Amino acid sequence: MSHHKRQRYFYNLGAILLTWHLQVGDTPAPALVYPTPAETLALATTQTLPATPPTPAPTKMAQLGRRLFFDPQFSSNQQVSCATCHQPEHGYTDTYPTAHGIGVGHRRTPSIAMVQHQNWFFWDGRADSLEAQALGPIEHPLEHGFSRVALVKALYHSYAQEMQDIFGPWPLTAHEIATLPAHAAPTPSPEFLPTTVATYTLASLNDFWAQDTILTQAAKRQLSPGNLVSLYSDPRPTLPPAWTQAWERIPPTQQEAIHTIALQFGKAVATFERGLHIQPGKFDRAVDTLTQPQLDSSPLNAEELHGMKVFFGPGQCHLCHSGPLFTDGQFHNIGLPRHPQSRESSLSLDVGRSMGLVLAQKATFRCSNTTHPLLDPTTETCQELAWADPNSLELVGAFKTPSLRGVSERKYFMHDGRFSHLEEVIDYYNTLEEGLSLGHREETLRPLQLTTTDKQALIQFLHTLSSPVIDSTKASQATTSLQHAPASHSNGTEQG
Repeated sequence: MSHHKRQRYFYNLGAILLTWHLQVGDTPAPALVYPTPAETLALATTQTLPATPPTPAPTKMAQLGRRLFFDPQFSSNQQVSCATCHQPEHGYTDTYPTAHGIGVGHRRTPSIAMVQHQNWFFWDGRADSLEAQALGPIEHPLEHGFSRVALVKALYHSYAQEMQDIFGPWPLTAHEIATLPAHAAPTPSPEFLPTTVATYTLASLNDFWAQDTILTQAAKRQLSPGNLVSLYSDPRPTLPPAWTQAWERIPPTQQEAIHTIALQFGKAVATFERGLHIQPGKFDRAVDTLTQPQLDSSPLNAEELHGMKVFFGPGQCHLCHSGPLFTDGQFHNIGLPRHPQSRESSLSLDVGRSMGLVLAQKATFRCSNTTHPLLDPTTETCQELAWADPNSLELVGAFKTPSLRGVSERKYFMHDGRFSHLEEVIDYYNTLEEGLSLGHREETLRPLQLTTTDKQALIQFLHTLSSPVIDSTKASQATTSLQHAPASHSNGTEQG
C-alpha cells in the first residue's frame, strides 16, 4: 500500500466517525452507535494494517540478518547488539527514556515493528533506507562503539561462508583483512545548515544565556555563529582520532571494499527487520465489525469508542497519526520546550529534521549513490530526497511522527523520552505549554482543552492499538510483545 493510500485511510475513517452521533464532553461515555449503511460501505473500501504476505521458509538473507541482529560481538565491549535497544519482549523498543548501549544516548529508542513501511529512519530522518540506518549505531560511541574495519573483521571471522553464499566472493582477500588495523573508520565530514536556517535557529532559541554562549564560543573558535550552531546540531558522533587516522592509511580500493561489506551487513539486518509484522489487534477487529452487519457486537466498549471519536474529532490526532500504522511518516514541530538536560549540557541543539535532511542528502550510503548496488535509487523516498528543501525553516525542531501501534506498551514518550505516562503526553497537547523551544510550533496545533472523561477515553482507545509482533524469520512463527490490550469492560472482550 503506497504512502498516499495510507494517508487516505484514516482521513476516510475520520470523516465517517465525525458523522456518528456521539456526544463528546465531560459526561459518561455514550452507548455504542453504529454507522449508517453508506458509512459502512465507505469503511469497507478502506484497509487496516498492510497485508502480511504468506510467509515461506525464511530466506538465507533474513536468517543471517537475524543472527547479526542478536550478536553482541559487533560492539566494543562485546555486550551490545541491535536487540539491546530493540528488545523483542518490549515490542522491539526498550524501557529507558533514551537509548542505553555502551553509553546513554540523547533520543528514545523507537520500535522497529512494521519498519518496512517507513520511508525515513532515525528521529530526524538522516537515513533514507533501512540498510543505511543499520550501520549508524555500529560506529556511534554511545551505542555499539565499534568501527567499520572492526565490523568487517568480525564478519569475516564469524560469518564469512554465509555471507559469501549470499553476496558472492568477498571483496577483500584473507591477507588484506589480516593486515587491516584493528579499528579504522572514515571521518564524518562536517556538514552545515544553510545560513538562513542556522541564523533562524539561533534567533528562535529565545534563551539569552544560550545565545550569548554560542556567540562567545564562536568568537573564541573563530567560527561564524551559524557554523557553530551547525556543529552543536550534528547528531553524529566524534570518532577517536586514531580510527580516522588509520582509515586514511588504507588504500582507496580497500576502503571501497570495506564500504561494500558494511552495506552487506546492513542489507542482511534490514531484511530481517522487514520481516517483523504486527498482527491485527482489537482496533482492526472493530473496523471489521463495523463493516460487517452480521457481527452483532463490537470489540470496543463504549469508553474505547468514545476515545476513538476524540482521536478523530476534537483531538485531531489523525492529522499526523494517520494511516494503518497511525503515522504520516513525516516531520513536525509540536513546540516541545527544549529538554532541561539539553539546556544544561554543552549547548546541544537538537534541531531535528533540519540537520537530518542535510545529512541525508550528503550521506555516503544515501540511496542515490549508484556506486553501491545494494542501495535503491528508485524508491519513493529517494525521489523525495532529491527535491526536499534544506532551506525550509519549517523543519527546525521537527521530528518524525512515531507510529501509535503498541503505544500503550511503551514506558517513555516523545523523541527525547521526557514523559513516562500517556497522561503526560495528552496533558501537553491539552495545554501546549509554552517554553524555550527551537523553531516554531506548527500553526495547526491548538490546545485541545479535552475534559477528564475525554482524556481517559482517549487513553483507553490507544490501548486498542496493541497487538503481537510476528518475527517471520522464525520457523515457529512465535509472537513477541506488543501484548494484547486489557480485556474490555463491556460489549466484547479482548482475545488473548
